[in-house]
Amino acid sequence: MVRSDLKQARIGQVSYTKYGTPVIVKDYITNKKVLIQFQDDYKYEYYVEYAKFKIGQFENPYDKTVLGVGCIGVGKYRPTINGKITKQYSAWRNMLVRCYDEEKHKERETYEECTVCDEWLNFQNFAKWYDENFYQCGDEEMHIDKDILLKGNKKYCPQYCVFVPSNINVLFTKTDKLRGNCPIGVCYREEDNLYFAFCNSNVIGKRKYLGSFHNEFDAFREYKKYKESIIRQVADVYKGRIPNKLYEALYNYKVDIT
Repeated sequence: MVRSDLKQARIGQVSYTKYGTPVIVKDYITNKKVLIQFQDDYKYEYYVEYAKFKIGQFENPYDKTVLGVGCIGVGKYRPTINGKITKQYSAWRNMLVRCYDEEKHKERETYEECTVCDEWLNFQNFAKWYDENFYQCGDEEMHIDKDILLKGNKKYCPQYCVFVPSNINVLFTKTDKLRGNCPIGVCYREEDNLYFAFCNSNVIGKRKYLGSFHNEFDAFREYKKYKESIIRQVADVYKGRIPNKLYEALYNYKVDIT
């Protein structure tokens, strides 16, 4: 078989990644230089040896290798540098775990309905947003929040996510199991036939008792008033050190009964 016939025979041959993505020989230069193209939405191409193509010794950067939904993509960002996990990758993977790891959902049921936008399923896109938006508040741990800017939001996306210091993030931690069917901030004590309002406050550093009530809605209203005042106080403490959009969202935040 002459070389032109060999080239013609090998162009169009198909193999598969270990994740099932088809890959074809796009061009055959020599036995050591074969252009392959992955048959997905990205159509990424690069050169490999023909022998490696035949045994599937290649990787598609757009295969969904992380929890079956996320890809590393092509760009300057790396999951590890010198064997150490990068901060961008750690944040990205933890976000995917919260949304798509069933074991995590057993620990925190509130994550079951959460998703990540298509753009951020590509690590390169998320890492770029991370670098452009990350800031540090003292020595506090910083968290990615998805639902302060847009209350009730369930999707991690660049429009509504923001980094928040841990002391702000903890303001919005709920303990639904403890309150049962009562409104947020309220618990019912059957032996007293009364509703009690409490609020965890990182301003005073402990759980504050707000009173007892014969009506659960009266108890909730007291909780709501106090909680919103605490959030405004915390916003003022951080004013100038957090993004203005976060400060505005905190200052105007309204507590819902759920």
